[in-house]
Parts: sequence; C-alpha cells; structure tokens
Amino acid sequence: MDRSADLAILSWEVRTPVDCRPREPVRIDVHARLGEAAPLHGDILAVAPDADPRRPQELPMEVHGAREGTVRLGGTLRPTAAGDWKVRVRIREAHRELLTEERRIAVTSSSDEPWEKGPFAKQVLADYWQQQGGALWVGNLASLEHAVELGFDSALNLAEGMDHLVDKGALGGIDYRYLPFADGGHIPLPCTAAIEGTLWLIQRLRAGKKTLVNCRAGIGRSGSLAVLAGAAERTSVGFWEIAAQVKADKDIYLHVDTDRIAADSRFHRAFGGADRPPSGSVNVKRVEIVDPCVGSTIQLMTGSPVRVAVRVVLEGTGLPYVGLRHDLDGYVREPYAGAPVASSRDNGKRVFTYRCAVGSAATGQRWLTAFAAPLGRAIFDVDAADRRWVGSNVYFDVSKDMKSRSTSVG
Repeated sequence: MDRSADLAILSWEVRTPVDCRPREPVRIDVHARLGEAAPLHGDILAVAPDADPRRPQELPMEVHGAREGTVRLGGTLRPTAAGDWKVRVRIREAHRELLTEERRIAVTSSSDEPWEKGPFAKQVLADYWQQQGGALWVGNLASLEHAVELGFDSALNLAEGMDHLVDKGALGGIDYRYLPFADGGHIPLPCTAAIEGTLWLIQRLRAGKKTLVNCRAGIGRSGSLAVLAGAAERTSVGFWEIAAQVKADKDIYLHVDTDRIAADSRFHRAFGGADRPPSGSVNVKRVEIVDPCVGSTIQLMTGSPVRVAVRVVLEGTGLPYVGLRHDLDGYVREPYAGAPVASSRDNGKRVFTYRCAVGSAATGQRWLTAFAAPLGRAIFDVDAADRRWVGSNVYFDVSKDMKSRSTSVG
C-alpha cells in the first residue's frame, strides 16, 4: 500500500542557549510521521545574516529512533556570525520532500570574545615549527591589520570578501597572499585550494618566516589550515593528534571534512605523505570529576580560579581527548583539559588523572561538567556520539561581594 501521503512533520523545536553567541550550539529536533517504506532523510536549512536565501547552508540531521510509524531526527547548527539567522527543516522520503515554516534565531555578538577587541593571534605547534626555523600563528583579521607591529614576515588571509579592507601599503615588505574561503564550519574547504594554501604556509615556514594565517575571527578557516600544515609535515603523527595539539594552543574548530582533505590522494602527492597512522584504540568506560564535588553548589567570587581534577578510566592503547564544559564566563565554553598528570591501572583498565583551572567571570548560578572521547570528530562536535560525559554537574553560586572561598584540588 502506498503510504506516501501520510508523510508529515508533526512538530519541530529549536533550542538555543540564553543569549546565543556565535559558535554556540543550536539544537533542532523534529518529530515526523513516516510515509512509504523508504529511507527518511532530514536537513537543517540555515541562512546566515545578509546571505543569499536561495543558497541556504545544508546540515544533515541524524535519525534518533523510530516508533509506531513515526521517527525523531536531530541536528546541531553552530552560527558563525552575529545577527538574525533563518532556519527551516526539510525531510525527504523517496520522491517526496516537506519543508517547515521559517524560524529566526537571534545570535548576539559578545564583547568578551578576544577576537572582537582587536589583534588576537596565538602561536601553534611551536615546538615543531621552531625546529624548522619558522613560527606559525593563527589570528583574526585585526592581526593582519597590525601585522607589521606584530613582527610577521608573511601572511595568508583566508577571510572571504575582506581583501578590500586590507591596507596593502601598510603591510610594507610582508609577503601577503589572499586565498578566500567561505565562512561557516559546516562548509568544506575546497580541496585544491586548501592544498595550495597549505603549501604556501609550509614554504614560508621552512624558509624561517614568522607566518600568520588569518580569517575573520581566527578560529575556523585559519585553524583548519594550520592543522593541515601540521598534518602535511608531521606524517608520523595522526591527523587528529595534530588537531588536538593545535586546539590546545588556541581555540579553533575544524571545517567539516578537513580530515578527508588530509586523507586525499592529492594531499599525499603534494606533500609526499603516506596514509596517516591510526591514533590507537580508545574505549572510554568512565569519566569522573574528583574535585570539586559533583552535585554540590559551591560559593564563588568572580575572578576566583576553579581548579578541577578529572579521572578517566578507559580500555585500549590510545590517549583520550578530555575537555571541560561550563558557563562560568556567562556563555558556554569547552576548554581542553590538557595532558594527563598521572596514570595508573585498575582491574586491567588504564586510569588517567587531569588537573586544570578555569576562571569565573559571570555572576549567578553557573555549572561545569567534563567529558572524554577518542581523538577524532568528538573534539569539535558537541553532539558526537562517542563522547562520554560525567553523570552530573558541579554547580556554582557566583557573586562579586562575597569573601573568596578556596576550590582547590584536594
């Protein structure tokens, strides 16, 4: 029996953080009724502020379960710019497709973002590139505008549509190249152009140049190319290890499918690399916040450091990626927990302990949690299925006028 007429979107929900900021996750969930017996596909259609509505960004949704002729799908949008975003959901089944009505998401800019306050650049993979005589820095557009005073010898600008904002005369003798890539982490970098930019960076770094790679914010496009440059050179290290090292040096995210560029035969031919070695298997069994006490509410004064100890129990030969997640700054952050400070064994399983500190800048009720995952997409994808989270949060009551109370690790 042809049931295609039964295909319907029963409901859909957009869940945004309070005062949604650029790069914070916006969760979109759909409840649909199945039609004919064919695979169902769902997509988020998002239009950025001032973008062409005829060319929406398409983000695939995942099917979370089907029951009694209905199915639930979910996906995440990470807006990359402030302003009003327009979103719709499309579901497709065989020859049919349905579209929801349009909804708007207000994304507000934050003056707390360092890249919005002026030049903001950080050196990445310093130990390796210094051995080659060079230095690689990832920065925002304002870093390019101050390239001379920051001492850069060469600069690669990836910010699409912003070349006209650069005063070429003010760059003096800096070796400057403009290679535009579209903004938005869900948009793959063009493979050929990414290889071209990677080669340009490596040539300057091997020549001993202090080199800047920048985009608008110095996070996505420039971070992705910095990882590709490291992967092209350090062929004995896996791609995701390189990505974790760059992320530990600077807050970045990878554009989708950047790992596929590093695995592409054209990339290997360009740089003479072999297939990347496996990262080592990791099966995270348990993640615990040892200190502060999970489930409790801690009195805290703004500016006081929160020192955190995390214990991870796992099986396998690889190392996990361990991160925190908190809103102590007033919006959601995901800092890297760094390298383990201790390791041991417990009933045949490997146990790693991590210690790190985060600052508190916003008052009110705040929270903190932690996660661990194998090195891979889970580093950058908040909804990655292979993340294992702490079962509960640590809570904070943050004020400006209380006496400081220690939250140090025991």
